[in-house]
Order: sequence, then C-alpha cells, then structure tokens
Amino acid sequence: MGGNKKDKATPAVQSVSYLRSQVQAGKIPILEPGQEPPGQKEPPGSNIPYGHWSGAKTWCTAHGPALCVWGHGKRRRAEDVLLPGGYRGPAEFTVMGLVQAWRRPEFGIEIPPDGWIYGDLIFSDVDAVFIDAAIQPKPELPVDWGYPDLEVGIFRSSELRSLLSDHRIASGLYQLFKWGTWHKRDEAI
Repeated sequence: MGGNKKDKATPAVQSVSYLRSQVQAGKIPILEPGQEPPGQKEPPGSNIPYGHWSGAKTWCTAHGPALCVWGHGKRRRAEDVLLPGGYRGPAEFTVMGLVQAWRRPEFGIEIPPDGWIYGDLIFSDVDAVFIDAAIQPKPELPVDWGYPDLEVGIFRSSELRSLLSDHRIASGLYQLFKWGTWHKRDEAI
C-alpha cells in the first residue's frame, strides 16, 4: 500500500459518518454488547411453510471504532475496521459461487475498488480487525451448458478480459449490468 494515509482514509470516514448519522437519527438501531437482536426469523407455520422475518431487518453493533451492519440476523458489512498496514476502511461479506467470505477493497478504501482482497474479519468488543487470507480466490471458467450465456462469452473473450483490467471500464460495465444504464462522466446516456 502506498500513498498518504490521511488522503486514503477520507472515503472511509465519509462512509462511516453516513452510517453513524443513520444510527444517530434512529433509523438503524445500535445494539449494546449482549443485547438481544431486534428481529428474528420465525419458524414455519401453517400459513407460511418456510417461516418469515419479524422485527427490525437491519441493525448495527459497535466494536470500538468499527460498526458492523447486520441484515436478517447475519453480519453483512463493517465500516472503519482495522486493515493491514494500520488503515481503517470498509469490509463486506459476500457470497460468489462457492466462495463465502469477508472481503475488503484492494487498496483499503477506494470505492469502487480496483479489486478485492479476501480474508477474515475478527470482531471483539474493542475493535474489528481484517486479516488477509494467504490464498486468494481465482476466477474459474464458468460451465458451458450449450446455450447462449453472457458469463461464458465474457470469460472466453481475451480481448474483453484485457479491457476489463482497466477498473474504469470494469466499473462502467458492472454499473451497466447492475442498473441497466450507461454513464459517461456522471451522466446517464
């Protein structure tokens, strides 16, 4: 990691400030250590064969300077966690295929990140610490089931994979897939 720690910390501080403002405004409850969660999954009943969620769907827990956001009873993301190198920044829990793990932006806190570093997030009452995994997951060739599949087509295109090494192009393509809108200099086109 290079660069100025103060400059690199700014986006994380802004993100935490927004989250903390939501907590302070009472929009997201924050639990004290040992406090019962404000929501829970109810067991299946006669009318609802798979059960349902009751109570608050989102809440936070404090871990020293870090905040952990919970959704439906599971840790989803954390803000202001201690990263390798002494920086603080975000981490999120993700499920991609068989990989279920915590990840952080490659350089600590740039959003969108240039890439992701996978690892473990250790929570205690005094802090949340991200530890990089020794072995990082690698992309695997998707299964070709014999019908048109965008994922298979993109993965097999060395030209497109080369273009996607530029994080601006990758981010733009991701936004197009996610939102169905193409942006040029912050304007939808």
